[in-house]
Amino acid sequence: MLTRISFGVTSGWTPVTWRIHLLYLADCCHAGNPCRAAELRRAAVAMTPTWREMFEERTAIMEYDGGLPWQRAEVAALDNTLGLPSR
Repeated sequence: MLTRISFGVTSGWTPVTWRIHLLYLADCCHAGNPCRAAELRRAAVAMTPTWREMFEERTAIMEYDGGLPWQRAEVAALDNTLGLPSR
């Protein structure tokens, strides 16, 4: 079951809790998809406030302007921002 991830002020998500969640997801999918698990671990390490801002912006653009469902928008934004240098 997918759960929507939101970094809004009222959601309680912070870079630390998001990092923990990414590591949990990596552990869950490691047996079935080790490449994806490695990407999730890389994202957890790269989690900074700047990276989070880029991720949120890309997710919103893909969801609202691109018309993607939020699940696909988050996956696409994650794929898009993983390769970006952390500032």
